[in-house]
Amino acid sequence: MARYATGLWVEMMDEVHRCKRARVAEDSCSPMREATLEAEPGRSFRLEDVRANLPAQRRVNTAWAVANVLHFFAATEEAEPLRRCNPHAERFLTGNRWVGAYGAAARPQLDRCVELLRKHPSTRRAVVCMPGLGEEQDVNRPACWCSLHLLDAGGQLDLLVYQRSLNVYGVMAYDCSLLCNILMFVAEEVGAPVGCLRWTVGSLHTVPGSRASEGRYGTPDGGVRVPNSVLRDPAACWTELVSGANFEGWIHV
Repeated sequence: MARYATGLWVEMMDEVHRCKRARVAEDSCSPMREATLEAEPGRSFRLEDVRANLPAQRRVNTAWAVANVLHFFAATEEAEPLRRCNPHAERFLTGNRWVGAYGAAARPQLDRCVELLRKHPSTRRAVVCMPGLGEEQDVNRPACWCSLHLLDAGGQLDLLVYQRSLNVYGVMAYDCSLLCNILMFVAEEVGAPVGCLRWTVGSLHTVPGSRASEGRYGTPDGGVRVPNSVLRDPAACWTELVSGANFEGWIHV
């Protein structure tokens, strides 16, 4: 259990280096072409303060952290503005489209979860399921996330995530900030206290040499929070993504 994402990073790195299972991906669709070290499969973690969703052990591209949240809530595969924020975007785009974009698949389900939780706060049916192993497989598909489960846990709303694969050094900061914004968004929309992020990962890994003891960047409780006034409107999310004018106001580091 970690209070902040900074502590969660340490826990995840420690799990990887405790096991040190060496692996090289043989699947040509895998975006990870380097050798990796893996943790014991299926490790689970808990983040208590989801506002503190950026780890401080590495230099995070905060513009991409915000853009990633906006693109998810824009619910689209159109992705040309991501090139401005993410130097790796080209690897994952087909023309100007992010085929398999998470928000395009998940946002409509998330809205239905909000409706259900408003009617039945104690329901266990508020689940978002990402597309699985279909005929089309590429660098984006199947999604690294498998499912999101929103549920009341003792009077607060928690988010339970199952993720098939997570690179601690390269991706964790961006997935963490997005997942935490999803939880904060739903909690506010349904009028529930914000709970914790409960995160289970099938393949938790990093490249050799990446350790939790790296220099600190920002404060331990830094994070991204895009307001619900923006997130509830996909068109507004797209407008903000294109302009980038308000990104800095949604980051505290």
